[in-house]
Amino acid sequence: MSTQQQDDRPEDPGVLTLAGWLSQAFDLPLKEAAKRILNLLRRTVPSALAIRRHMRVARKSGKTPKFLCMPSKLGDVIAAEPVLEMIKTENDLVAWICQDRYADVLAHHPQVDRVICVSSYTETILLKYFAPKASWYNLITDGTLCNSFGFEVKNPGPLGINCTNYYRNGALADVYALIGTGGLAQRRPAVYIDRGFDADAYLQTLFPPGRRPLITVHFASDEFVRSWDEHAAVTFARTLVAELDCDILECGLKPYTQPSEHVRHLGAALPLSSQAAILARSDVFVAVDSGFSHMANGLHVPTVYLLGRYRNFPGYTPWKTDGADVILRSEQQVFRISAQDVCDAVKQILRTTTPKREFEPNV
Repeated sequence: MSTQQQDDRPEDPGVLTLAGWLSQAFDLPLKEAAKRILNLLRRTVPSALAIRRHMRVARKSGKTPKFLCMPSKLGDVIAAEPVLEMIKTENDLVAWICQDRYADVLAHHPQVDRVICVSSYTETILLKYFAPKASWYNLITDGTLCNSFGFEVKNPGPLGINCTNYYRNGALADVYALIGTGGLAQRRPAVYIDRGFDADAYLQTLFPPGRRPLITVHFASDEFVRSWDEHAAVTFARTLVAELDCDILECGLKPYTQPSEHVRHLGAALPLSSQAAILARSDVFVAVDSGFSHMANGLHVPTVYLLGRYRNFPGYTPWKTDGADVILRSEQQVFRISAQDVCDAVKQILRTTTPKREFEPNV
């Protein structure tokens, strides 16, 4: 990215946003306002120290410190990954600012020099004061509400991308690339797994020995309108196990399927980078529009994507896909997609693949 392009980026309106938030805070009773401000400052101290450390390390190594700000959801963090190679040169040190629950996704990335954890976008407004001369790339969509403090993010850009029109600009990777650099992402995102985690050994503790396809699934989005039907999910799992003799592993905190010998729930038992290692061993992934669908996309796992109408974005596609993927789309809600259609799509992918796993028999 050229110096001219960097200079042309709009100035971050963090000062005005913070002032607006403080004004709202002081409209509260004094005790409550003080509590909110002190809570924010307390949360900011560790991340501010990390900012200063990153600046010192960059200065000592003769490199330019840069900060990529994407503290949001799992899918957003993964979708923003291509921006790294668009802003980083061999003379830069890049710190990624994200919520601590997603830091593990970035921990194994070779281009991320430091991960700085925050609890909300609000903290990042304060953090800029600790590195005012550094290059900041704020990828949060204009108009988004901070999930911790409730105020509206102000991040206008020359392209006018905001929370009401962002999906009209392409896949989510393209949206964040446009916000951060003004250009489109040149590839799909990449997810780097924990190489020290033995995914096959873990899977052997869940399923009986044998050579069977592994189907990983995720049906519960953080928004009901993007989630599949629970009854359809149960029917899908039962049908697929009966017809294909496969194993099904459901990701996420809210399981839709019913556990059995060949159907298991992963839950939150493992770090996200270890869960990514398991997804990488999948033969097929089936998912709604969710963080795990972006993870599978970043791992290049052949995926059946389930989409319906979402807000004012008919026909939207959040991912950069290829010929190995299948998109099932309902012109109405996603839960109207039938279990049989999803089963058929999985079978279509499996016709061209062989199972990745071969378990040794238990002795």
